[in-house]
Amino acid sequence: MANFSGSSRSGKADILRNGPNRNVVNFVKNHENRSFQSSWYDRYKWVEFNAETSGAQCFYCKLLKPVASKNDEFRAGMVQNWRKFVEKANQHEQSMEHKRCYADAEEIIAAEARMDDTLPAKLTKASDQEKERNRRGIRIMFSIVRWLATQNIAFRGNGDGADGNFRSFVETFRPFMPDLDIFLAACPKNATYMSWKIQNELIQIIDLLVVDEMLKPIIRDKKPFSVIMDETTDSSTKLQVAISVRYTNSNGTPEEHLVAMIEAVSSTGEALSNLLLETLQQLGLTSDQLVGQGYDGGSNMRGDINGVQSRIRAKCPQALYTWCW
Repeated sequence: MANFSGSSRSGKADILRNGPNRNVVNFVKNHENRSFQSSWYDRYKWVEFNAETSGAQCFYCKLLKPVASKNDEFRAGMVQNWRKFVEKANQHEQSMEHKRCYADAEEIIAAEARMDDTLPAKLTKASDQEKERNRRGIRIMFSIVRWLATQNIAFRGNGDGADGNFRSFVETFRPFMPDLDIFLAACPKNATYMSWKIQNELIQIIDLLVVDEMLKPIIRDKKPFSVIMDETTDSSTKLQVAISVRYTNSNGTPEEHLVAMIEAVSSTGEALSNLLLETLQQLGLTSDQLVGQGYDGGSNMRGDINGVQSRIRAKCPQALYTWCW
């Protein structure tokens, strides 16, 4: 009752809307070997059983009757004469005090409903609906990205990819996905989440989640690890660097995971070593745990003075170098 009196208008309306507590189903017998009957819950919509007093109680009078009076058994939950309960309940139901409390409860609920029809309430409701619509649409977009990536299918060709696999997938299955169709229909033209930039962002988000999951054992258990790095020029003549991490799991079995594929601006030992250390830091890995490194035989990688391995050894003496081929 104290919680009710101290609640806001909407809080009181919620309490009243939920109605009497009907969770009590085990009733204590009185000295006449009689007890409260669960069928009375259906007969009297306002009654509840007070486990503390072992008596019947009126839900509305308990909360809304302003002052105590002589006939206050139902307000206090002290009705325990089960032989005469039906008679007492009928009398209470017809009493002016009970009818007034019930009417007050109905008014509080109705007033809260009227407040829901105000402009601020409507705007808040519309905003919540828009957020939920967008969440459902984006969730499907992520699923499409994940499927294409898992199947190793290109998202698009040259340009914006208007006829690429991503857009084709969306447009093909849109009629069969109401949440996706509603999302795309409601999106402004400058925010359809279909551009190549958004596709790349979705891929990067999934990439971070996957890598974080793979690196959890190293970060959580502070495991030692080794790195393997190699660089190559792709078909667009851009220098791409692949970084893998190798460690032993809790069973002592070695595990190796590709954790980054990054475009590099230079292939010098200094640039690549800085790129490696920056990437490890971004992934949450510390150089103190780095115990091994493996690269190919290029002078920029294995050089004893300016190679990647020598620069890494200068900062991480424990990181032994192994020539990989």
